[in-house]
Amino acid sequence: MAAGLSSLLLQVIGVVDGADCKLAAREVAVGALGTVYALSATGNDVSGALTPLIAHSWGLPTALSLLAWYVFAPQCLSTLATVRRETNSWRYPIIMAAYLFGLAYLGSWITYRVAMALTS
Repeated sequence: MAAGLSSLLLQVIGVVDGADCKLAAREVAVGALGTVYALSATGNDVSGALTPLIAHSWGLPTALSLLAWYVFAPQCLSTLATVRRETNSWRYPIIMAAYLFGLAYLGSWITYRVAMALTS
């Protein structure tokens, strides 16, 4: 919901066009995990084949950590490109990306450690 609200806010103030802001990282997560686990299934079969693998090999801390990563990671790389174009400099997009990736790693790490402490 926060991603939708932030995207709407950016559209209202004119920073990005709604068609330009796609959440590709979230949309392709199942396909990427299917590739990592070397699944040969296609389409909806990937999620069906992936579910037992993840349920068997991932614990609750790992799953929560991935969710925390998705909350804080840069949601729209086209936004960074727009900031680059508007500021005519790479300074602010690099600062934004570094901040968001750093926050994502930190949030993910803290989530994992807290979940490990609570489930032990």
